[in-house]
Amino acid sequence: MAKKKKSDLKERLERYRQIKLTVIGRKSRQEISNPVWFVFEGEKLYLLPVHGSDTQWYRNILKNPSMKIDARGEGAEFRAVPIQESESVKSVIEKFREKYGAGDVKRYYSKFDVAVLAEQVSLIVNCCKFADPARFNIAHWRLAKTLLHLLPTNLKHLRRSANSYAIRSA
Repeated sequence: MAKKKKSDLKERLERYRQIKLTVIGRKSRQEISNPVWFVFEGEKLYLLPVHGSDTQWYRNILKNPSMKIDARGEGAEFRAVPIQESESVKSVIEKFREKYGAGDVKRYYSKFDVAVLAEQVSLIVNCCKFADPARFNIAHWRLAKTLLHLLPTNLKHLRRSANSYAIRSA
């Protein structure tokens, strides 16, 4: 089996115009997938809800910020960070206009009051890795528990043994 390059997802995000976004329904608790446009700039992934704050997937991420991104077979877990400040939203809209054209953005998007920054979960998990378990004190434990609330449910198992703490998959 060939080893996948770590940059496969990044490469596809740079190449494609549409991705599959999967969120957890705020009422149904079921996974819901939608094709969405996006802008990938540097290490940041921006999403713009088609109907602004009335878009269903946006309302879902307000309740549960965990989401999955799939770019034609390459995917990852992300955490949604809503952008509601007017100037920041305008900046994201401009990025969309540059990528997709002002005409298409005007044609398909009806409300421009919010945007979303998607942060990859692996970056958050790295915050929980401590080199010296003996120095892992109650403050670290509280931080780890707080970070667990941001992780998808399949990663929310924190194991504690006599001298170590680890996050493991379900």
